[in-house]
Amino acid sequence: MTNQELYKGIAEDGLSLPSTMGIFPSSKDFVFSRESIEKSLKSTDYFQLINFDLIEIDKDENGAVKQEYQLVVSYLEEEFDVNLYVVDARSNDYSDFYDKTKLFL
Repeated sequence: MTNQELYKGIAEDGLSLPSTMGIFPSSKDFVFSRESIEKSLKSTDYFQLINFDLIEIDKDENGAVKQEYQLVVSYLEEEFDVNLYVVDARSNDYSDFYDKTKLFL
């Protein structure tokens, strides 16, 4: 299935593929802020950022979530709603992940 077929299926056929993606900044100096995230998203050639809203979070409900945003992006002329969460992941153990990725380097 090509990306175009996949996104067409999501947009027109109600295909739902829940997914999670982690983004790790290339610089330890990167600050996750509305301005820096929005600037990065606007600079891509792959999709168009249509809407970018900051959502107020309840820190008592989920202490790991530091920031939350709701986005609308357009890809191949289809619009998609995206929920973006900034989560402090420093306490997570990624050693198993890193060991497996060494096989591909």
